[in-house]
Amino acid sequence: MKDIFKTKVHKGHVSYYALLMSDLGHQDPEKEMKAKWKGLKNSTKVCNNSSAAEEFERGLLHPQLAREFYTLPSEVLMTRAAKEMVLLDDLKSRGGLEAVAEAEECTSELQEELEKIKREKAEELLRREALEKELQEVRGHLGDAQQLLREARTRARRMDDELLQAVKDLESNNRATKAIGRPVQGAPRLQRGPEEDGSGNI
Repeated sequence: MKDIFKTKVHKGHVSYYALLMSDLGHQDPEKEMKAKWKGLKNSTKVCNNSSAAEEFERGLLHPQLAREFYTLPSEVLMTRAAKEMVLLDDLKSRGGLEAVAEAEECTSELQEELEKIKREKAEELLRREALEKELQEVRGHLGDAQQLLREARTRARRMDDELLQAVKDLESNNRATKAIGRPVQGAPRLQRGPEEDGSGNI
């Protein structure tokens, strides 16, 4: 840090307060930090404590950046800072209108896709309603057909019963007819008279 800024820290120099943090090891570890990190202490492990890290971020210094300040050589930090500045300038120079146009194009595509999905959903809903209506009609026809089938079976059973009764009646009539036409056993046979045989003999 001191190699980067080459400056001496004085009391009240909030802009260079990070430089003072490089000397935290020589201070009282329980001493409360001031300026932008009022809730932190010199001994707080910012990089290992999520709540402390959030407090540290509110002080506009990211824990990862703080860790790199303590571990990376100044040349690496300066090179990275230069690259970030070039990238930032490049984004400022061309990114505004292009980003807006790209965002609008993306929004338009998403809107078209949404409208397409809505149309497909509406069509699917209409098809489903038509199928449900057709299914209800088929169920109605099926109920009618089942009723007709039950009635036909009832008529068929009744006709079978009537046919069976007719067969029984016919058989009974046949037996009665045969009984009437058969001679009675033991009855004397009738003899024909002389006038009946045509001989004239008495």
